[in-house]
Amino acid sequence: PDVSNPLFVRTGNPALKQEFNHNVNLNFNNFNILTFKFFAANLNFSTTQNKIVNSIDTLARGIQLTKPENQNGAYSASAFVTIGMPFKSVKLKGSSLNFTSLIYFNRDVSLLYKQENIGKTLTLTQRAGANFNLKEKWDLSANASLSYYNVKYSVNKSLNEDYFAQTYSADVARTFTKPGIILSTDIDYYVNSGRAEGFNQSIPLWNASIAKQLFKKKNAEL
Repeated sequence: PDVSNPLFVRTGNPALKQEFNHNVNLNFNNFNILTFKFFAANLNFSTTQNKIVNSIDTLARGIQLTKPENQNGAYSASAFVTIGMPFKSVKLKGSSLNFTSLIYFNRDVSLLYKQENIGKTLTLTQRAGANFNLKEKWDLSANASLSYYNVKYSVNKSLNEDYFAQTYSADVARTFTKPGIILSTDIDYYVNSGRAEGFNQSIPLWNASIAKQLFKKKNAEL
């Protein structure tokens, strides 16, 4: 036992079994070079056999014991579909509208005071965006996404959550061919709603960069 902190004792477990991860993934992609239409789909499932988790218990009043244990029943599954549709205008060649639908489910296990604590997380996300390539000089994009999160625990139910998260972003890049300079900037705006007091924050993030292409073939960048 590690008793360097007498109120939070940690100990090992020589009876632990080896942990194994198993994963199955299925992808499908289709791109039409004539129409620039794009379609992608993905299914993924993963599980952990003999997952090593922390068992939290009490030795005596006010003293917590943490010990690693093997648990089964932890897995995650996800699926998404992405569709890209180009604009018909010749002037907007290389530009497109994109839509992505995603679903994710995770089941985790832990031990809390000799009880199996099962955590379930469900995430649903819908994204939509547009990309524009204008005269090989301007690259513009705008995206928006809405996500729904549902988090539930079988033992410590006080941590259950049910909330929405929104993300809005825009990117602009300008290429100056002769001097080989690229100016770019992007802004992201995150909005959380439905969470506990103090966590419903709106957060803007802004980035900007300047790049210089090097050599005759412009195959390096600073």
